[in-house]
Amino acid sequence: MMQECPRCGFSQPKDRFCANCGLDIENYHPAPVSWKVKLISSTWFQMSAVVVVIATLVSILYWKQSDDIQSFSEPPAFEDVGADPSMGEKETETTASNPKTQAPTTPPSASSPPSSPQALQPEKKQAAPETTSPTPDPGIPATAVTAIPNKIQVEFAEVPQTAIQRLVDSSTIIGTDGTVTALLVKNAGSVTDWVKTVGGIKLPGNSLLDLKLDTPVSAKYSNPTTTETESAPHFSFEVHMFASRIQAQTVDLDIALQVQLPATGSGDTSANLSVQDKGESLIVLAGFLPPIETSNLPELNFRGTPLEILYSESYASRNSDLLIIINTN
Repeated sequence: MMQECPRCGFSQPKDRFCANCGLDIENYHPAPVSWKVKLISSTWFQMSAVVVVIATLVSILYWKQSDDIQSFSEPPAFEDVGADPSMGEKETETTASNPKTQAPTTPPSASSPPSSPQALQPEKKQAAPETTSPTPDPGIPATAVTAIPNKIQVEFAEVPQTAIQRLVDSSTIIGTDGTVTALLVKNAGSVTDWVKTVGGIKLPGNSLLDLKLDTPVSAKYSNPTTTETESAPHFSFEVHMFASRIQAQTVDLDIALQVQLPATGSGDTSANLSVQDKGESLIVLAGFLPPIETSNLPELNFRGTPLEILYSESYASRNSDLLIIINTN
């Protein structure tokens, strides 16, 4: 017959002593189990502990949620600086809505002025809710908002005819008038760098003007010199511009060009174009100056003006031409 040692659990044939730990099995009396061990090993105690823990967690979560809701919905406290105007407003509105419940009042005396409806009404301005201006979306960068152009710049350059032809082929033609061609050059960057890129030379006469809607602006170059007896030979070169629409990325321009060189025998030359300038682009006008023989130039001083190109040998041989560059910013 097999038996199990009560101390180590070793199984062996029935005997007085355990072959594993040497315990006297017949005279062995196990130590009594303490009440703590009985309590901890009790199933009812374990279930009660689980219920208490769950109830405690639920109570904590409920209390915290109620506290958050109360703090969110509670109106901010204001200092007591006197009578609350809203209380008078409510009392007046209640009295006005229930005229039968009013107590009899003493009729006004002859010396007191009659009460007007405006005097009985409370000031609505105090009860009006405050309006706050909308705040910009922080997710949108500030650079996303493009400013409306308020300046227009006119510059001039002498560029070889071959470069002008390549420019015509690679750009967008936005207007023509006779021999004048208006081109839209996109993403040209700095005018000075762009002129060097196409192999040109900057000419004097840079003009920076204010750009306003429906307001004409002009860049004028002339020498109206006179003597006591008669007028000296003169010239004038003018670029007139008129903006009929100004937006962040679009400007509609009416451009009028005029040059007067009576002493050269070429007469007056003019051109009118309606073009549209777009953001980060240049308006380039080519082919405006009429053919002028440099041998016919009078004793005029074109220095410091765009007509300084008339002194150029390349222009005299028709290998280069004048470019009028307009940029809005």
